[in-house]
Amino acid sequence: MKRLLLAAVFASLLAIPEVSQAQEPSFIVIGNPATTPDAIAKRDLARIFLKTRNRWPDGQAAEPVDRAGNDALRAAFSQDVLDRSLDMVESHWQAQVFAGRGTPPAALDSDAAVLDFVRRTPGAVGYVSAGAGTSGVKVITVQ
Repeated sequence: MKRLLLAAVFASLLAIPEVSQAQEPSFIVIGNPATTPDAIAKRDLARIFLKTRNRWPDGQAAEPVDRAGNDALRAAFSQDVLDRSLDMVESHWQAQVFAGRGTPPAALDSDAAVLDFVRRTPGAVGYVSAGAGTSGVKVITVQ
């Protein structure tokens, strides 16, 4: 009986599909070309978006811009960079606002709106779809 059970467990493990290598994120991080760094550590980017850090290393004010609503791009960014689900991010901001400790980043509806905000706002950082054009902004490497 034990052998039969062991054989069944082994067979079920063989049936589990192989996990593929991690896919590239579906977003790219962009910044204002005059005032943002070329690269940033993921934890530092998360701190900027959660507003526990409000300045770039050179002292310039950081101005994060988020995507509005519950779209897939925002969910991917939240999970990959903030290491939180959208619900957890929303709960974080509700608690911050209720306690009078801060407000969430501006939230815009489209890649075009985020690109425009980042182009014209010193210290701005945001994210857009991987296929979006990046003319007039700096693509920031997340380490």
